[in-house]
Amino acid sequence: MHQPEKTDRYKELASKWLNGTITADEQKEYADWYNHENEQPLYIPESFAKSEAEHEQRILANILPQQPKVVRINILWRAAAAIILVSGLSIIGWKIFKPDQPTANNIPPKEIFPANGGVTLVLGNGNSILLDTVQNGKLNLETEHNITKDENLLSYSNNKNKAVIFNTIATGKGKTYTLQLADGSKIWLDAASSVHFPTAFPGKERTIEVKGQVYIEVAKNPAKPFKVITANQVVEVLGTEFNVNAYSDVIATTLINGSVKIGKTILKPLEQAVNDHGSVSVNKTVDIAEVTAWKNGEFILNGTSLQETMNQLQ
Repeated sequence: MHQPEKTDRYKELASKWLNGTITADEQKEYADWYNHENEQPLYIPESFAKSEAEHEQRILANILPQQPKVVRINILWRAAAAIILVSGLSIIGWKIFKPDQPTANNIPPKEIFPANGGVTLVLGNGNSILLDTVQNGKLNLETEHNITKDENLLSYSNNKNKAVIFNTIATGKGKTYTLQLADGSKIWLDAASSVHFPTAFPGKERTIEVKGQVYIEVAKNPAKPFKVITANQVVEVLGTEFNVNAYSDVIATTLINGSVKIGKTILKPLEQAVNDHGSVSVNKTVDIAEVTAWKNGEFILNGTSLQETMNQLQ
């Protein structure tokens, strides 16, 4: 069976499981596939959830305190089945198989995350472009700076004849993307993430706003500090590589190399600052491979919370 056929088959089986029509043979087929792909036992409940609310209650009710396990999942399988692994318990998720809900019209552009799994560019005039439908090459936008699309990379180059405008790029469910700013800094966006940024940096500093999870390689320029603003913190850097996870109110900033400052806290390479509503603690024993795995097309679950897991899987 070819890969697309397998994907359709296992999505069908997972849907049957959720609506209660799956047979014993189909349960075994799905469990055999899951065990083969993930080398983890598949938990099959005796009864089935009939609604999203009931399904989530069953998930929460079955989370037992266990020793955390490390599980690697390839991002390509996100669309095949919503597999939620929390504290060693494997559960089929509901999120991927429910219909996408429409986005409210009154949400500001930088708050919008594409519901269809695509990538959206919101221009300074408020117009939106679905990048998945745009051909490679230079974008013909008279009011914007030079913008070039190359597959999953959107690059900006400075045009001194254009006024500085703020754009926003946002990824949808299960979608990652790469952005290169006008100063040469490069940003990898995880699923359900966004970056609000200027089309050029003529001032004394370079400032962007992020939501969700991003990995940033900052172009060195000591004369223009680089600042990353999240919901409740500002990261100040000169030239470095770091990961920011701002999916929740507790923000984790992991330094790969260089130096960053969060409030009065200065991180050293391979350290992580955890900002819990303004209270910053430093973790000196960080698994960098786990933190940055999403950037390489996979992620590692090691005692990850339910909400964090759903953020990455959706």
